[in-house]
Amino acid sequence: MTLPSSGAISLSAVNTEFGGSTPIGLKTYYRGGGYVPNTSNNSGVATSGAINMNSFHSASAFLGFTTPTSLYANGVTYGVDCSSGGVYCVVGGYYTSGPTNNNAAFWLSSNGTTWGAPTTLLNSSTKIPFLSSVAWNQTLGVFIAVGQDGNNNGVIYTITTGGTATLQATISNFFISCVAVNSSGLTVVAGQYSSLIATVYSSNGTTWTSPVTISGTGSSPTLYALTVNPAGYWSGVGAYFNVGPSAQTPIFISSSNGTSFTGGSMGVPPATSGVIMAGVVWNAKLNQFVAIGSYGPSYYSLSNSTGSTWAVPSLASGTYGVNLGGKGSSCLAINAAGLMISAAQNGSADQGYFKSTNGTTWTYTLLVTSQVNSFLAIACNANTSQRYIAVGANNINFSVST
Repeated sequence: MTLPSSGAISLSAVNTEFGGSTPIGLKTYYRGGGYVPNTSNNSGVATSGAINMNSFHSASAFLGFTTPTSLYANGVTYGVDCSSGGVYCVVGGYYTSGPTNNNAAFWLSSNGTTWGAPTTLLNSSTKIPFLSSVAWNQTLGVFIAVGQDGNNNGVIYTITTGGTATLQATISNFFISCVAVNSSGLTVVAGQYSSLIATVYSSNGTTWTSPVTISGTGSSPTLYALTVNPAGYWSGVGAYFNVGPSAQTPIFISSSNGTSFTGGSMGVPPATSGVIMAGVVWNAKLNQFVAIGSYGPSYYSLSNSTGSTWAVPSLASGTYGVNLGGKGSSCLAINAAGLMISAAQNGSADQGYFKSTNGTTWTYTLLVTSQVNSFLAIACNANTSQRYIAVGANNINFSVST
């Protein structure tokens, strides 16, 4: 919500809007710092020096998204993250002479709105290489980007904020789909290996373990998202096929150390043919992991505090979720105040987003209608501006929060 435009504002109200730990200090809330977005509605909040409560009139952690803007033609983006210094990295692929001549690539931006040309990592005239996910490793000071090389091999790159990419590992027959990093710099990469979900990990970004498969996640599963909480518990979500592509069972994996995982099913919601869980975050206020996904309507699920058990997914509220015609929530991000945003698209190519503060009540906002470019990834710059950024597919587009 937005803080009042006049009258008294309490420090607890500022804390509720923007997040932060206790005891609460007013200088925690400089604009452009770790909690208050550097956006026009927060222009009255100081960036340094003296700060007072009246400067927070009409301030807000989130007002919405800008109209989607083209990033690059003839491509697709699957992942986005932000460095501690505010550099955004978007990963995916693009093609110049038809979709079979695809180039795995990444884009960098220092502000989330101005982007350069893509940097190509791989090229194949017959295969379709791409990067599927990216995560910032604060310990190493680099992005970890993962994907495919076009020959059924998984690839792991480090990418500096200056744009230098280095191939660190190639793993045969490993369909890598997601990556996450904990506060100590341990990086875990997950995907499909030998028709099962598997993980590899590294503490230095250069030496990686061999894939270890995880039981309990069904046959030919796909993991779409992976995250880790401050206590060191890891959680990943996805789905596996039951009988054909119209029947999906939502799955999860969990670990207390990032090196040994277990897996299981969330259960199929009643009166559905299945759900694909596509995004997961840790919500510190709820002390739970929260996941969202779709197969038709959008669904959500909440875990216990360690991610080892999950509720059967429930239908997200709002007419968008009820009337969804084939596509739904594909990603999830959270800011310091606990506001969760999921970018989504329906069967009519209408783009929008869900938001929730409690993980069970989700409201939908339409952003643009009849848009070919679906949003496939979203991130929140939790270290500097607290701005969300969503990136999309086809003629690659992006939108940032206001």
